Amino acid sequence: MLFRSECEEDDVCHGARKVLLAQMERGKAAQLAARMKSDFDLVIADTDPAVYTQEETITRKPGNKDSANPFVVAPRPHGTDDPETIDIRLSRAKVTCENADCSGKRTLDNSVAERLGVLLQKMPLSFESRKLTTT
Repeated sequence: MLFRSECEEDDVCHGARKVLLAQMERGKAAQLAARMKSDFDLVIADTDPAVYTQEETITRKPGNKDSANPFVVAPRPHGTDDPETIDIRLSRAKVTCENADCSGKRTLDNSVAERLGVLLQKMPLSFESRKLTTT
């Protein structure tokens, strides 16, 4: 992979902690994460209304079967069944490592702040001469 070879040659990149924005369903993102063990600490999958990451804390210790794999999270979608509102969710996934190289115990702390049923502003827009104006 081009990413790996370029990153191996760059001292800053090689030692940096990394997050992969996978934009694919969670199962496929987890498979990708398992193949890229040492490259990423966290993989963010596409939003999924059925299998989203809840507020939770996960700890992985060396020797566990998935201890070297990156954490995979899937945010919950913002949409609602009501076309007048939106559910606003701000997800925060924080990965902490026991050692500087993340070879020891690692912890994922996932939290979600929600504001449900926020009314959408309806403001008609028109475009004239490449200027955005409201009507």
